[in-house]
Formats: sequence, C-alpha cells, structure tokens
Amino acid sequence: MSECVRTSAWRRFSLVAAGLIAGCQIPAAKVQQDVSAMEPAAVIAAQERARTDLDCGAVKTAVLSREAPPSQTLYTLARYVYRIEAQGCGRRTVFSVACVVNSACSAMSESGTVERVK
Repeated sequence: MSECVRTSAWRRFSLVAAGLIAGCQIPAAKVQQDVSAMEPAAVIAAQERARTDLDCGAVKTAVLSREAPPSQTLYTLARYVYRIEAQGCGRRTVFSVACVVNSACSAMSESGTVERVK
C-alpha cells in the first residue's frame, strides 16, 4: 500500500472517530436541567450534615455556587458540585456537596471548621 493511501485512510478514520465522539456530547441545556433538578437533594444533604456539624436542629442553607464539568459526554460521570452555606444556633460553615445522577448526594465540610456568628 502506498504512503498516500495509508495517510488518506488514517485521515478518514480520524474524522469518523472525531465525529462519533462529538456526537456523544451532552447538550448544555440538558446539563443545566440536571444541575437544577439535583439542587434540592444537595440542599437536603447539606442540611442533614449541618445538623450534626453545627449541633443544631434548625439550620438555614443557601446555595453559593453550582459546578458541572465543562464538557460531558455519554461516557463521563455526571457529577455536580454545589457549595452550600449552612447556618444555625450561632454557628456557620460551608459544605461542598457532590451529587451524581440517580444516586445520593454527599456533603463534606470545605474547611473542617465551624465559625461563630454574631
């Protein structure tokens, strides 16, 4: 086989592979829809963790930010991360809550500290 034919075949293969990979990209609107749909579960996870960490039954939460991977395909793990502030009984902390579609959310303290609030 000549060098020209091999280069041409490789080029076609590369174009087809790139097209298939790009075709598996999840639309940004779907990602944003998933981020919005999972937010209530993230808030609940933060509230449950805050009740323990703050030693307080009455906590208030506020979503500070939402993050999704910049590009998702059908083959990536759809993991969304929310930063949620929790406050109650004169104390406050911020949690990083990771959620995966069709799974439970997990809240982790960002700094490991609980601040006193005046």
